[in-house]
Amino acid sequence: MLHAHAQKGLQIDSLFNCSIVDVSDMSKISMSEVSGAELKPYNLKYFRSISFKAGAKTIDRVASLVEADSRNAIDRKIDYVGGQMYYALLRLRTNGSEENEYVGFQLKGIGREKVTQGSDGKTIVGYELDDKAQGPFEQAYVTVVYLRGKATMNDLKKMFKQR
Repeated sequence: MLHAHAQKGLQIDSLFNCSIVDVSDMSKISMSEVSGAELKPYNLKYFRSISFKAGAKTIDRVASLVEADSRNAIDRKIDYVGGQMYYALLRLRTNGSEENEYVGFQLKGIGREKVTQGSDGKTIVGYELDDKAQGPFEQAYVTVVYLRGKATMNDLKKMFKQR
């Protein structure tokens, strides 16, 4: 369908196809893409996310992509700490349909390394996220999401437990 480049035309598209950020400043990269029946309870049709650990340079670059997309937002909530964007939820164009498009951005402070074992017996190395950490961050865990559906800003704020 339209999944691979659903966010085409947005600045964050370059993040999802890794063409604009320095991946050497990123680690623990995780991408997800979901569409269809799994999202119906959330009033969404499409969800795409990328999460990664990044240094300050990449954090600033990604925040600038989100900031650029916010200029075309119909509705937005953006929070900063110490001059660094740490949360954004943008409602974007609807192209005349009843569906909304959203971009979400969030930084989480990184705590200590966490080693666990998966159900397959493999060792998984990750990080505990420190929800109480305050920026600006020299290193953080970055998540960017693109969503499309009939969900409202308030629905998404509740879903992401933001004010």
